Amino acid sequence: MRPTPKDLQVLVPAYFSGTGTSSPWNTLTAGATSYPKVQITAITNPHGGILTPNTEVNADVLTAMTAFRAVTKPAGDPSNRVVGYVATASGSSGALSVTDVKATIDNYIRLYPGVLDGFFLDGMSADSNRLAYFQDIYTYIKSLNDGKYSVIGNPG
Repeated sequence: MRPTPKDLQVLVPAYFSGTGTSSPWNTLTAGATSYPKVQITAITNPHGGILTPNTEVNADVLTAMTAFRAVTKPAGDPSNRVVGYVATASGSSGALSVTDVKATIDNYIRLYPGVLDGFFLDGMSADSNRLAYFQDIYTYIKSLNDGKYSVIGNPG
């Protein structure tokens, strides 16, 4: 006897501009409208994965994310979600500090209030020697927004 299959969910690396009518965000929003029973989680990366305190809001991407999240779903179906891309490693120099990662998360929340559903942590390690590092970041994220933010890890 097979278990009942779960509904389809899609994770989209939405690392593109929100500018203009030909923006891929518009295509993503149209797809979400056409397939309302599919939960789509878009990973936004409006600032290259590292948001410094001086980073300004990307108004085009904010508008696009807001429109994407506003797509109406049938009652009981999960809504579309947007998660912020957060780099945890920097090229050949290795891991970013926990302080830098937390600052990036804080800046996402400051620049895009009420639009994010969580965070996508890129560059996670499969080594147990970095477990405490990622536990610290996970615990920090879960301490925000009454624990409602999701955390997606990518060992890529």
